[in-house]
Amino acid sequence: MLLFKENESWNKANLIGQRAGLIISYALFTTVLYGIMNLTKKIPESWNFFHIATITVVIAASGWALKQLLK
Repeated sequence: MLLFKENESWNKANLIGQRAGLIISYALFTTVLYGIMNLTKKIPESWNFFHIATITVVIAASGWALKQLLK
């Protein structure tokens, strides 16, 4: 029984770590993408970080939905 509880807590920690890693990597990718696009003047002057973040969320959600559809 003790082994099961240790394994259960490890699974929770692993899940939290995976989600935190996903959020951090998404934020880093979006920040770098925004910086590159801003420096090369490829986005309109009126756009800010949240416009790019929305576009990347839509792309990621579309990929996830397509993956689920093709299962």
